[in-house]
Amino acid sequence: MSLLPAPMCGRCARPGSTGCFTTGSTGEFYALGFEEFREVAWAFTEEAGPFGTLTRMGCGAPVTRQTTRQLEFAAECGASGGQVALPYWMELSDPDMPGSFRDLPAA
Repeated sequence: MSLLPAPMCGRCARPGSTGCFTTGSTGEFYALGFEEFREVAWAFTEEAGPFGTLTRMGCGAPVTRQTTRQLEFAAECGASGGQVALPYWMELSDPDMPGSFRDLPAA
């Protein structure tokens, strides 16, 4: 059973759309396991990709290596880009923010 109705992605990415985004902070991204993230990523990019619309995926997890894995998989699926969520379980000051991305590879 699919988590994401794939035809919905196609409707959102129809010609004239500037872009589509999934698994963002309003999409309960933190509750998805990696297998669920993979399913959403494949459905999203397979349906939206053929329209040439920008496809961005939100990537974020409690552990940096999980966020990196999501970024890598989104790229492998053909997503146009990824949006990394800042750590959401603690407050960050402005000087802390660059350091929160330090360990993310160029995926």
